[in-house]
Amino acid sequence: MSRTVKISENAAVAASAKKAARVKRDLLWACEEILEDAKHCGLTPQFLKTKHVAIDYLAKRMELTPIQAVLMALFIDNCNDTRIQLNDIARWLDCSNTKMLRYWNDIDALVERGFVICRSDYTRNATYRVPPVVLEAFKRDEVYVQCKKTGLSISEFFNELDELFELREEKELSYEQLKQTLIDLCEGNKHLDMVQQLRRVSEEKFLGRDNVVLLLLFMHFFVNKDDERISYSDVDFLLDEKRDKARMKHDFNRNDFTLLNSGVVENQYSDGMAESGVFKLAKQTKVDLLAELNLPNLDAEGENPGNELLSDKITPKALFYNPQEETQVADLGSLLQEENFRSVCDRLSERGFRRGFACLFYGAPGTGKTETALQLARMTGRNLIRIDVSRIKSMWVGESEKNIRRVFSDYQRTVKSSKRAPILLFNEADAILGIRQQGAQRAVEKMENSVQNIILEELEKLEGIFIATTNLTENLDSAFERRFLYKIEFSKPTVEARTKIWQSMLPEVPQEHLGKLAEEFDFSGGQIENIARHYTIDYILHGEREDTLGQLQQFCRNERLKKGSGRKIGF
Repeated sequence: MSRTVKISENAAVAASAKKAARVKRDLLWACEEILEDAKHCGLTPQFLKTKHVAIDYLAKRMELTPIQAVLMALFIDNCNDTRIQLNDIARWLDCSNTKMLRYWNDIDALVERGFVICRSDYTRNATYRVPPVVLEAFKRDEVYVQCKKTGLSISEFFNELDELFELREEKELSYEQLKQTLIDLCEGNKHLDMVQQLRRVSEEKFLGRDNVVLLLLFMHFFVNKDDERISYSDVDFLLDEKRDKARMKHDFNRNDFTLLNSGVVENQYSDGMAESGVFKLAKQTKVDLLAELNLPNLDAEGENPGNELLSDKITPKALFYNPQEETQVADLGSLLQEENFRSVCDRLSERGFRRGFACLFYGAPGTGKTETALQLARMTGRNLIRIDVSRIKSMWVGESEKNIRRVFSDYQRTVKSSKRAPILLFNEADAILGIRQQGAQRAVEKMENSVQNIILEELEKLEGIFIATTNLTENLDSAFERRFLYKIEFSKPTVEARTKIWQSMLPEVPQEHLGKLAEEFDFSGGQIENIARHYTIDYILHGEREDTLGQLQQFCRNERLKKGSGRKIGF
């Protein structure tokens, strides 16, 4: 009887080998052959010992054991099912679920290699799916190899965080797998300043691996989701065990966990009161760990009075200047063209001159100072970092000096990491460019002097492009005047320039009307735009009026506030 079985096995192997010789071998062929012979095989020892050509082929190509090769073929055959259950495979093979448990380690090996993904829900019922990247590799007759996530940029690192936490939220990674993957991700990207700072913080604050995972989750929420209101319900997906979940919930609700106690995270505040159980990254943590990202909403106070505007997002706008301004703006625009800019910087450096360019745009309100800076950025392909100077004093009392330095240090870091140096714009900079106080005694005066001295110092070593706009030059400190290489005065437009502005704003109005308005009213470009908007709104609501010129003249008169000699209030 045993001889008959041996002959039958040999015949089957010979037939399989003969058939295989006629067919092109690839991974999909191997799966087809295995499936043809494995159905109802029961995974018996006799079947597994058989020198099956397709099993051997798949096992050698993918560096698997024979049983792993059979299981891989079954997973591939069920690739359209995103929740493959082991009892379905057991029924197909005609073997018991208990027997399948013998091969649990083999299935884990496929999961560890990334060939299949395991999802375990709260009932602990494991289901599996084959990732699309593995299927694509099979189609190309290639063995899928998990990429080692090393040498990533900071943006790529946070993209990886996004994918990993999403897999964990979908229960396609166990917590232990997530933790180890995150540690490996950090170990493989030690070149990132963020990873180096994370290691420093974890050592100084005595954070264990579990707390590092939680800190990375907070960073993920802040960077990828722009979310700074983190409560227990946002992080409970990390843990599996009910006991661990209950302990974390207890700690969050009592404001008693390591990241909070060590100052790495802090309470959210509402109406000046701390919100129990709601947290965010601490301000200093953001500065220490996330400075590499150059986020527009980040500084030592967790906020930034400025924002970065991409050059291709700036709306084109026609500007009309008086002759002298037009020449100066054109010269500056030519300098800021990248080829000219690099050449001039290199030549200046060779001769021992400063490489930075500080520019002052000054003149009456509404004359196009800010808009000129925007259009220069757009035309030269430079991003623009706009600092809202009006917020500086109110935000930075007590830490003014440190934070004004950070504005410049962040800018210099951005210059070094950008293909083209962006423009740093201090808009309406009167408040911090004024005459320094001699013999300052009050704390506010001393702070203002310190801030101004720092700005003067930073302009001396500036590498890049700095533009300040101001309406009041009478109060400009002479030391600042010397620091600005380009000083362009924006005066109110001439009649000719005003006519062009009117025509660009209201092309549908008769030209002779617009010429009359230009002669009659000595308006700035900003005032003309305001009137044009008023006229357009009226036209949308009420349609065209009979006396267009009269209507526009009335809008012009209304634009100027009446300045009477009313009674003064106060002492």
